[in-house]
Amino acid sequence: MGSVEIAWGIGMAFMPLSTVVPFLLRSLGGTELLVGALSTAMILASALPQLYTVYRSQHMPRKLAYFIVVHYPGCLSVIGIGAATHYAGVLGHQVAVWLIVACVAVFGLSMGMVMPLWVDLMAKVLPERARFTLWGWIMCAGTGSGLLGAWGSHRILGDEPNLAGYTWCALVGGAITFAGTQLFWWVVEPVNAEPESHETFRHFLDHHLRRAWESRPLRRLIGSRMLSASAGCMTGAFLAVAAKERFGLADQESAVFTAAAIVSMIAHGAWVGPVGDRLGNKAVMVISPCLVLAASVCALVAPSPTWFVVAFGITGGLWLVDVLSYCGLVMDYCRGEDKTSFIAVAGTCVAPVSAAAPLVGGLLVQAYGYGTLFATGAGLAALAAVVSACVIEPTRPAREELPWVASVEV
Repeated sequence: MGSVEIAWGIGMAFMPLSTVVPFLLRSLGGTELLVGALSTAMILASALPQLYTVYRSQHMPRKLAYFIVVHYPGCLSVIGIGAATHYAGVLGHQVAVWLIVACVAVFGLSMGMVMPLWVDLMAKVLPERARFTLWGWIMCAGTGSGLLGAWGSHRILGDEPNLAGYTWCALVGGAITFAGTQLFWWVVEPVNAEPESHETFRHFLDHHLRRAWESRPLRRLIGSRMLSASAGCMTGAFLAVAAKERFGLADQESAVFTAAAIVSMIAHGAWVGPVGDRLGNKAVMVISPCLVLAASVCALVAPSPTWFVVAFGITGGLWLVDVLSYCGLVMDYCRGEDKTSFIAVAGTCVAPVSAAAPLVGGLLVQAYGYGTLFATGAGLAALAAVVSACVIEPTRPAREELPWVASVEV
């Protein structure tokens, strides 16, 4: 598992969707609204297939082969970004921009299928009492290896300026992730002794959505997460392009932001798991919007690009914080249940709000500028921190069965 994370960490650092790809879109003439649409496409595409993927795989005693195969479209889509960039002169820049957005959507679809299966596999192979510590450390090792990819991206974008450098970054990144995925074939997956089975997809949806809605802790968690995700997605989508536009940065400087984000992932991976195992994942969920607040303030008052580097250092690993804490709370609230299904439900419910936030951010930038965007993100993050602290119901670090935690069983 760790070896795969390391390979993906290196590969995706050559063409990260939050730093290098926004720089690429702006180089091709993409608007601020289109940069927001990039994040929207990724979020929506990754949310759409999650529940159906769980439905299609729930009857399988082992899901590893299915899990590996659904990685492939994501790897090939990164290579597709390189192809669209290489032929941008022939196709026209506007066509190339939309092809890149389409490739990002395909990547999102692939990762949407991967996510619930990945969480299910982690829940099977990692011991419960230290699950989030080990999970965080595995992700920390993977993201830490991305420093090598960021260095490679910086060298390529410096030696091969303009579109040629972006092409090579995408091709190298896609090839490394595809090769690294093959390491999953050596993972030993325990058998699911009691796989679920539903007659139709509609029956599956009715069954799990109804049971999720009947859990008060889960309802409160999803509501607070919507607010927190809107702040994070609105701010995170525009950090790179705001720095590029404000300070006229060269292409290769996107790799500096990538490195800052990777350092952020390493730092967050080191503390998120142990805190979640010892203090409970509510503490991590409350910290998450506080990080967004700090990054928004840095971007709002930044007198130099260094402040944007700090902002990426704060929030570059935010997805790791959110995945571990959010999935951890869902699993705590759904003890004894098929956790994969409820993780997919929880992620799908939040997706529409997360997807709308970058588009709203793009409209704010076009109408009022980046200052208004980051001020709005800071306000939403502060509100999300307060709401999360007040409404999320905590779970004990030992993950004992709590009498007051509403069961999702009917």
